[in-house]
Amino acid sequence: MVIVMHQIYLEPVQEEEFEKQLATERDAKIWRRLQAIYSRNQRIASAVIAQNLSVNVATITEWVRIYLKGGIKALTNLNYDHQGPKSKLAAYEQEIDKLTDDEQIPTMTCLQQRIKELYGVEVEESWLFRWCKKKSICLSKRPD
Repeated sequence: MVIVMHQIYLEPVQEEEFEKQLATERDAKIWRRLQAIYSRNQRIASAVIAQNLSVNVATITEWVRIYLKGGIKALTNLNYDHQGPKSKLAAYEQEIDKLTDDEQIPTMTCLQQRIKELYGVEVEESWLFRWCKKKSICLSKRPD
């Protein structure tokens, strides 16, 4: 695999692995992630992939980052059990809301890094985006 600015080039063996896993994957969430990476390898634009998979373009970008950082294992071994315990950020919700009011945090990536620094909690950017939206937590606007 060769990496060029979030571009994916799968070797033939890796491409075969994706095809096999796509054909057998039963978890729709994991299948969408695999399909996104496979489609990026086919040079399909992220916007088209996002539309086809009914997700945000930022989600496709996040999945690509996860894959480039940790491979297929990182992409498929994520916790999807939303019925289980509260999120890692539940204990910090009010603090994070106050943080976004007090500090100028223009992007989800910045907020993600700040949460890691302050609380030692790592979360995916796409998950953080949905969590903030659900909790009505807004980021600061960028300065003009």
